[in-house]
Amino acid sequence: MTQIETVTNANEWPDDVLELCSQDPLYLVPFRVYLILEKHGRVQSASVPYVHHMWFLPLILGYLFGKRLYGVITRAEPTVSGHVFCCSSGSAYRTEAFFELLDHFKDSDTDTTLFTVAEAKEKFCSSYDATGISIVSFGECFATVSPLSVVRSLRSLWTISEEMAQLVAVNSLRYRIIAFNFLVVEYIKYRSLDNAAKEIESFHTFAPMPYQLKAVSHEDIYAYQHGIEEDDGDRAMAIPKYAPITYFIWGDVWKDGFEAKAHPHSEIHSVGSPRYDNLVAKRGTQQQDIDVLFVSGSHILSQEGADKNAYRQLVEMVVDLCEENGWDLRIKLHPIEGSDRYKQWGYDEYITHEESIEKLLLRSRVAVTDVSSAFVESISLGTPIVVTQTSTRMNLGSFNPPSGLAFPDTLSAASAEIQRLIGTRVSVTEVSESGFITMNGSCERIHQIVMKRTRKDGSVQ
Repeated sequence: MTQIETVTNANEWPDDVLELCSQDPLYLVPFRVYLILEKHGRVQSASVPYVHHMWFLPLILGYLFGKRLYGVITRAEPTVSGHVFCCSSGSAYRTEAFFELLDHFKDSDTDTTLFTVAEAKEKFCSSYDATGISIVSFGECFATVSPLSVVRSLRSLWTISEEMAQLVAVNSLRYRIIAFNFLVVEYIKYRSLDNAAKEIESFHTFAPMPYQLKAVSHEDIYAYQHGIEEDDGDRAMAIPKYAPITYFIWGDVWKDGFEAKAHPHSEIHSVGSPRYDNLVAKRGTQQQDIDVLFVSGSHILSQEGADKNAYRQLVEMVVDLCEENGWDLRIKLHPIEGSDRYKQWGYDEYITHEESIEKLLLRSRVAVTDVSSAFVESISLGTPIVVTQTSTRMNLGSFNPPSGLAFPDTLSAASAEIQRLIGTRVSVTEVSESGFITMNGSCERIHQIVMKRTRKDGSVQ
């Protein structure tokens, strides 16, 4: 038996937990939920309303019955086949990468499918030629799931949830009900994809979720790096240690971290990113009218004690430095973050309501952030950036960054780096040579690797 509060990262996962997840990926759901609940008391899930309540089960079954009835009436038979790109949100880092890749894959001699949410579907159809691409929404696939089949599986799902609760010593009935609710949702997702999947050649995703790992052969799954992957167990969806899948990462700098957390038989390729290739092309398209941009991160929402105080001191330092030098300062909030904290500190006057982080970075002479992957966007756009680490176990300072990227370990060093970098630019060559991002040609590299693995170019795998 393992006390779950002792689990801090994927490498500390108990072997018996990894063994269960390798047998059935659905076991990861209650494990992850228990891990988050023990740390934070609540699981953030805006996309699944009422999941923390006891009466969630009849609600989800009622919803599923309505979807199934609609599917029967319309005789819908959605098919997810060929090269499948799973886009679970309309976020730019997901849509830009996959939309560019769809353009490369749609001319192959197999089907190409965008498996997505309505928001991303609308973005794609408004900006790209959808000829030769099948677009299937998650909702369409839900309509193929029989509510009766889900009811028949409830007992086995409860067993999975309870087995994991006993394994990691979770006694709270409330926590066990919440974990069970999330497990039911994941099972419905699995059945929906399993019903629609037909002859999948490759399955591309930013978060290899348990339902995907259960419905699709592991050798066909390609997971894309979409953050700095801080070594925290409750972010285990990004790198499932129990599944041997293929990873496409930004550059060689990140390879050791992925190798440490991924299954030992996983393949890891440094290919760059279609999104960052696009950002390079946008360099110089905005006038630089902001001196300093502070990019806030979502991690501050859960910071407490010393970490919270260290973050406040960082913000104070940036504000004071800008006031002393007469620099224009803007604070960009994280999309899920409110302004209350900055109002409490008296800095809300600096908050910008411009939604596009790209435009803000292009307009800035230097940027500052605290452990945020926004620094990768910044150097792609050519804007120098200072990255502090008030509450992370990642040793970013051990990397060899390009000259326009700094990882200071003290506030005084951060202040000096801001003054050194303001008004400079980051070259594409330096970024590539540093290993942080393999610049330009990412779509071609990804396409070539996938086609070789699926033996579409006549090569031997």
